Amino acid sequence: MQEIKLSHLQLLLKVLSSGSLSEAAVELGLSASAASRMLKKLQQQLDDPLFVRTWRGMVPTQAAVDMMPVLQDLLAQFDRLEQRKVFRPESLDLTLTIAAADNAIVALVRPVLQKIATVAPEVSVRFVPLDGQWLKRLAEGEVDFALYPTEKMPELPTHYFGVNLNPVGYAILVDENHPLAQKHEQGKKVTIADIVQYPKVLVKLKDSSRETLYELDFPELKKQKVAVEVPYFLGAPYFVEGTQNTLMVPLQTAEFFTQRMPHLRLIPYPLPKTMPEVWTRLLWHERNNNSPAMQWIRSVFVAYAGPLGQHTTTVVPDAENAKTDTPKKRTGSKKSAKTKKAD
Repeated sequence: MQEIKLSHLQLLLKVLSSGSLSEAAVELGLSASAASRMLKKLQQQLDDPLFVRTWRGMVPTQAAVDMMPVLQDLLAQFDRLEQRKVFRPESLDLTLTIAAADNAIVALVRPVLQKIATVAPEVSVRFVPLDGQWLKRLAEGEVDFALYPTEKMPELPTHYFGVNLNPVGYAILVDENHPLAQKHEQGKKVTIADIVQYPKVLVKLKDSSRETLYELDFPELKKQKVAVEVPYFLGAPYFVEGTQNTLMVPLQTAEFFTQRMPHLRLIPYPLPKTMPEVWTRLLWHERNNNSPAMQWIRSVFVAYAGPLGQHTTTVVPDAENAKTDTPKKRTGSKKSAKTKKAD
């Protein structure tokens, strides 16, 4: 058999994962023509077409499907050999892919990327939205990291790791002329009974199949009328300005909005004491758990994602409206830098 180049196998695995030669070329920093030549060379060496073009894109042959786990194992072993070299962050030259909700990108990740850009300027970052396949994409190498709250996934699946970055607080955003803003500014307690009198903007993140991935709503607020439902956080505050609407968002996101939209007012909102603590968690697959590059990047997340500031809480749930479902057992550690893996 002719000698097969490692770069050709890396391309093959990327195409198998994405179903697109052009996407694989972009991820590997190749031109479309170079990627096409490499694939043709592999087809000749392996004596198989490897892919069939259909209206859905490039569909792998059975031989290519059978090769995928072998390729994953082979490339993982090669990565382990590479890790024997002395690691220097400033020498990194790669594209980091992160799956996250839009609010996490702007409110949480920016200081992380600033540090990475300072130390490792050749690293580029690509954000992709969370979808119903993000765990699969982590396993197959399409995504390096994902940001996801612990409340939606208290237990990690087998072969996945996670580290808690910071505890998540929540806040209500209202217009500066909203009655709740005036009550809050007067130093009066804003209760659940006060909030549910007004309509809300509901953030409900969905994937392409319209499956709901994340809905920021609490049982005690279910009786609120939904005035507007939006699929993204960043568009939501525009439906608050100049209205009687309220908007529930994570506290760090609320701070981000109020710094840039001076007509908004922030009212801190506490979780009922019976609910488990919620953390923003960084997740990754075991395939890159031992990579020095990914270990360094994880350390930057832990150091620069930053804990939330402390705020005085003035929202007090009343007995009638603060009922919640029985909470799940808390599994997240309060030590933000502790790495966890499923048993």
